[in-house]
Amino acid sequence: MKRYTKEFREQALSLSDDIGMKKAAEQLVVICRTLANRRKQRTKKAQRPENSIKQDFTADKPDKKNRGCGQKVGQFFSRLDGVTNCV
Repeated sequence: MKRYTKEFREQALSLSDDIGMKKAAEQLVVICRTLANRRKQRTKKAQRPENSIKQDFTADKPDKKNRGCGQKVGQFFSRLDGVTNCV
């Protein structure tokens, strides 16, 4: 998979806005679908509020008091530290 710089992507989108996606893809020698996907991402990003991204990541995090099963697993294994022979 080929990676493009941010500057190239921005110029490609600008060119596709000016002359059309198909012509821009031919001129830049990129796949037309790549430009279409970039346009779609740009539209989604413009429609999303600034702090919704942060809220998406923090909404699913458990708070420090309730860490879920990870804490229980840690307690279980800490009790097994002294056990040498499990049957």
